[in-house]
Amino acid sequence: MRLYFANSLIASLAICLSLLCSACGSSQLDLEGKSPAQAADAIKGLDKKITEARLQPTVQGPSVVWVTWLASSGPSPLLMEQTDIKTLLQSIAQAKGNDNIGWVLLFLNETGVDNLGNKSPVLALKLGWNMETLKKVNWDGVQNWQLIDLASIEGVGPFGKNAIDAYCKDGASSYGKTFCTRAGWRG
Repeated sequence: MRLYFANSLIASLAICLSLLCSACGSSQLDLEGKSPAQAADAIKGLDKKITEARLQPTVQGPSVVWVTWLASSGPSPLLMEQTDIKTLLQSIAQAKGNDNIGWVLLFLNETGVDNLGNKSPVLALKLGWNMETLKKVNWDGVQNWQLIDLASIEGVGPFGKNAIDAYCKDGASSYGKTFCTRAGWRG
């Protein structure tokens, strides 16, 4: 009886240990073998600020990851969100099965209020990153602002000018020099 109990206890502990190890194991994003919808769901699950994610296959080249991001309210959404954006970009750049992704497009939204008092997301900036470049990034050494500098400005929405002004007000002469110049910020 003791031997049976000991074997059962050991088996139970082994199962618990394997479950714990799998739960705290690699948190690497895995897109391998996933449909575009499954990959989009995996990307959306990376951060609660991601309101929508799509993996858009293209006919003549690599796929595009579209991420819609709802920024926290504040004076500079780009500055406030850059740490989480870095985590998102790193996850996609280091994901298993990301070989067919060519671009990451981020739609940075803020919460706007219409003339009836209804809140809804409003585009501030549409930023793009080339995956070849992201795969070359030294993620341990890169600063958040350097990733913003790597972004192409694909669009400026109704709140975009304010977002650029807030980011570049302090950063145009230092951390945001490249981005602010590309954005046409004149201070």
